[in-house]
This record gives sequence, structure tokens and C-alpha cells, in this order.
Amino acid sequence: MQTPFIFLIVGLIVACNARQDFNLTILHTFGVISSFEQFDSSGDECSPEENQNGECFGGVARRGTAINGVRNEGDDINVCLLDSGNPFTGGLPTWFDHYKGRATSYFMNQLGYDAMTLGNQEFLLGPAFLGIFLDEATFDVLSANFNSTTAPALQRRIGKSAVKMFGDERVGVIGYGSQAFNGMGNIANVLDDPIEAIQTEVDALTSMGVNKIIVLGQSSGSGVEETEVAEIARTISGVDIIVIGGLDIYQYDDDCTSCSPPVDVPENFNLEPYPIVITPNDDPNGKVLIVHGYHTAKYLGRLDVTFDEEGKVEDFNGGPILLDKDVEQDPPLLEEIMEWAEPISNPNDPVIVGRADVFLEGGGTPRNNPIIPCRQQECNLGNLLADAMIWKCLESLTEEEALNASIIAFMNGGGIRDNINEGDIYYESDIKAVLPFSNTFDSVELEGRYVREMLEQAVSAGVGSFQDGFFK
Repeated sequence: MQTPFIFLIVGLIVACNARQDFNLTILHTFGVISSFEQFDSSGDECSPEENQNGECFGGVARRGTAINGVRNEGDDINVCLLDSGNPFTGGLPTWFDHYKGRATSYFMNQLGYDAMTLGNQEFLLGPAFLGIFLDEATFDVLSANFNSTTAPALQRRIGKSAVKMFGDERVGVIGYGSQAFNGMGNIANVLDDPIEAIQTEVDALTSMGVNKIIVLGQSSGSGVEETEVAEIARTISGVDIIVIGGLDIYQYDDDCTSCSPPVDVPENFNLEPYPIVITPNDDPNGKVLIVHGYHTAKYLGRLDVTFDEEGKVEDFNGGPILLDKDVEQDPPLLEEIMEWAEPISNPNDPVIVGRADVFLEGGGTPRNNPIIPCRQQECNLGNLLADAMIWKCLESLTEEEALNASIIAFMNGGGIRDNINEGDIYYESDIKAVLPFSNTFDSVELEGRYVREMLEQAVSAGVGSFQDGFFK
């Protein structure tokens, strides 16, 4: 009479042990663009007065406090820190120009990132520069659709996916970049079709028994439905969460009491729920959660997810956390930031290269307002740069050659990264901030029809603007 009773108890114990939910907290950033120091509401350098008035945002030290605060919420919390790319360019005043990414890898290591994917800006200085960053990063740099054929120096140095351990639980992370980025840097056509590449990695992970999978990527566009992000969510089997960057959206959930309502979000940004939930085609009861990081790490994204024993999303909540005066800057990190900033902080810049009688509007990195004049329309700083190119070209010509030449200069709007205020123009704080990439320009002879074809191609591809000058 006792044996069935014993077997019944054992059966109940097995059943209870099998039912194990898993909680994961995902912290995410995007487009930090060398924002190591705190900045003001316009994305510019935070002045001592603004700092005293509590009007500063972001910065590595403040981000470190927020990240460590989440990690210290309890012994059983599982935190995965991810970045959706574009951590390099920009900075106050010229971090990128001075450190070329070394500061980025160092402080991402310090903050304990688990993985990042590659955006278009990672290729701006070519494979050698990116290779140095990869050598120094202690976290996974992932892009499943990266094709190293045109960049053999990076072969086997960029992973496709990684498995992260949280206790006994395994979580797969797959990186990707949008094919829209091909040709945007010094490495052309390195990104293959992301759909096929991601599905291949999902299949590889699931065959290993990994049933919780995050896709970490960067796209370009005004919203999820206009990009490959929605297609990934609907058509790729096995994806649970997509952490993305590069879109003109701000996500917020009114029901999230610990989250921050939008502050200084551009008017053209689409307000979306956090997260966006999409039903995959092969599972009408399934959920794919999509979260987007806000640029410059002005906010820290936080998504809390509960998975059931089969690795399916069971519950979720979260939203963006505003990194403002209420988040104290971590003292040790702040001290390090100040040390790294010393070689490039030069308030008494001695090299004056000119004087501006008017405000020269160029644009900048899209910290607070991605509608940047030089990327959308004609701008006076763009015209000045194009005219300067013509002036330099004329210097190399004889008088006769100049009289018989028709010279056109083109400057891409995205290469103009800052404004110049009225007054003296300094080399370090002004010129390097406007032109941080150390680009050169070429002089070529070509027929007029090729100029027309170039302009038509640019318009058809949706290029924001060219800045041009003309001499006859």
C-alpha cells in the first residue's frame, strides 16, 4: 500500500523541479558616440553653471552608477549589458579624434559590457583602427552578417554569436548590421543579408540547446515597420528579444513607475511602447520583444523578462531610465574620466585659424536633434567647407589652368559634425570638432554627365544632402 504513495511523492518532486522560470534583466545603450563626459540638454559640453544647477545628463560615470545600481538589487538578479553600436565618433570636445576608440574599449570594459554589435561608424577609419578596438575589448563584438572578404584583416575577429551564462542558464546573443550601411565607411559591402545570417545562427544555438535568444543589431530608418527589424521578428524562428539602435523612435510605457518619461525628445521621433511586441509567423501565441536604445546614453534602457521552462517569454516590463542629476556620477569612474579628458580639454586653445562674423551652422552628432541642417539642406558651414576645397584646388593650378577650369567641390553633410560660433575660430576646439575624421579630399577630372549621374544616384538613394561649391 505504501509503494504507490512513494512513487506519487517522487513524481510530484520531479514535476516541481522541472518548472523553473528564469528572470533576465537586459540593460542596453546605443550610439554613445564617445559621450564620456556629461553633456547639457542640447548635447553640448556641460558648463560649470549647468552642472551646479543640475542640468547635465549622461556620461560614463553616471551610467556606471545606474548599471551598478541594477546589478546590486539582489544576489539573484541576472544582468546582461548590451550595446547596439556606434560608440566611437563624436565626443566632447574631441575624444574620438584624440583616442581613436581606445577610450571606448577601456570604459566599456570598465562598465562590464557583455556584447555589442557593429554600426556604420565602426568602419570610418578602416580595418586597422577597428582591429585595435577588437584587440582591447574584453566583451564580444558580434555581427552574424559581417563578410570579411573585403576586410581580411578582420577575419575571425568579429563573432557571429555568443552564449552568455547566468548560473545554469544559457542565453544566446546574435549580432547584425543593416545592409543600408554598406559603403558608409572605409570598408565597402561588408554586410550580407541579415535574415539568412541570423536564422543560421539561431539554428546553431538551438541545436546546442540554447532556447533564449537575443538579436542585437543596428538599423536605419524612422521606425520598426519600415526596416528589417520587423521582418526578423516575424520570420526568423526562435528569436525572443531584439535589442536595436539607429531608428528615429523613443519607447516609453506609462505603466512603468520606475521609468523616465521623454525629456527633450525630437519632435520627429515616433513615440512607441516599450517594448514593441510582435507575434512571430510560426507561433501565434509567441512574443518577440523589441527595445531600442536612445542615442548618447542619455537614457539607459532596461528590460526585465521572465522566460518559462521552454525559453518562451512569459512576462516583461521596463523602460528607459533618464541619466540626469538624480543619478550620481560614480566617483572612481569620474576621476578616471577627468584624467583621460585632460590631454584633450584645452580651454586656452592657442591656435586661432580664423574668425567667424556669423554663426556657422553645420550640425553635429544627433544627440538631441537629429534634424541636422547640413544633412537635410544647404548650410553656411557646408558652403564654407566646399569653397575652401575649391580655394585649395586653385592654389595648385597655374593662372591659365584656373582660367580654363570649371571646378565643383562636394562635401557630404554627414561629415560635418559641429557648429562654429561667432568669434575666433580655434583649431583644436572648433576645426577638429567640425571635422573629426581626418578625411582627405581628391581632385579628379571628369565629364559633366558623371556629376549629374552622381547627384541622381544620391537623390534616389535618399541621401540627405550634399554641400557644394562652384567656380568657373
